[in-house]
Amino acid sequence: QAEEFFDEVTPRFPFDTGTVVEWRGITTFLMSAHADEQTSWLEQTINDVRSHLGVVFHRLIESGRIALTVDVFDVEAGRAGALRTVSAIDPFRYPRTGDPNYPRTLTVSIAGATVTAEAHLWPARSNAPEFRIHGAPGRDQQGLYFYRHDRLLQIGGWNAIVRGRPDYGLARIAVDLNDSLLQHITINPEKSGVTLDATASAAVDGAVFTDCNGGFRSYLTDAERVVRAARSSAPRPISVIEPASGFPEDVLDSFSDAFEFSVGDDPVAVGWRALARDQFFEVDLKTRTLWINARFRRDLLGRRSLDPADAPVLKTLVFLLVSEMFEGTRIGARQREKMQAWQEVLISAVAAHREQVVQ
Repeated sequence: QAEEFFDEVTPRFPFDTGTVVEWRGITTFLMSAHADEQTSWLEQTINDVRSHLGVVFHRLIESGRIALTVDVFDVEAGRAGALRTVSAIDPFRYPRTGDPNYPRTLTVSIAGATVTAEAHLWPARSNAPEFRIHGAPGRDQQGLYFYRHDRLLQIGGWNAIVRGRPDYGLARIAVDLNDSLLQHITINPEKSGVTLDATASAAVDGAVFTDCNGGFRSYLTDAERVVRAARSSAPRPISVIEPASGFPEDVLDSFSDAFEFSVGDDPVAVGWRALARDQFFEVDLKTRTLWINARFRRDLLGRRSLDPADAPVLKTLVFLLVSEMFEGTRIGARQREKMQAWQEVLISAVAAHREQVVQ
């Protein structure tokens, strides 16, 4: 059976030796039979694979030591499609540094040996794919990047040395693992993250710059300074009521980055509360709260939740929709008409969502 399987595989390269990985019983693939949806899903999946490989192997690709391509084999046609080249996505390739004093080299002393690491600061408000890895906000990839033989093992994260903060969003440190450091680090089986023991964590926390002028902690201070300077100089002509609670911390920080808060208006909280069945939300001027109907909470989340900061996308969209209603001391007739129209459409959308889930 194995011989027959390998005989049927016809890649575009010599296959005298190699490995075929066959996935069976996959439950997370698209189940739709619609051809357009299948094509769209497949294209997105290919792009995700290319993005992942481009980041993990970027050093090897850039140096020309390996070349990666992705294609799709059409079983019915008996041939593969066009090759898709995997391009390198270097998390440290920026057009200009965020601070003229960086990058700088850190020395990590551990068990009588030393390891060097390169501390970088990205420029603020970058939309480069190297910063927004996999399309996610760039600040989500702050932290430590561990390499072994030029293969990236971890994309960001501080490994419990410090807590990630939006003010550290431009900070990235490249660490090349050597034998002395590997004694204190465990690489997970998927090679997508590492765990530091107490000795390694303390060593990174106590790392110093090779010029002996500061170290890991002063680097974080510099990262905060660059982010805050960018915020103060960024034009923010669009104003909105300040959200007070009901969102994750990162979302609240994004509001402050993207908007200028209305002067003279108290912040508004967002929460869940049982309302009439024909109400999706309620604007409560007295308590300065945007209530979303808790009757629909499980339907919208697909699960039970007691997290006050859950459903950030839903809450953000509704908050932006009705924020102008909180700018006065009373709601006018025209505003009530608008909100009633929104209520009817949203209630209809919830009903349609329920039917799709049942189907």
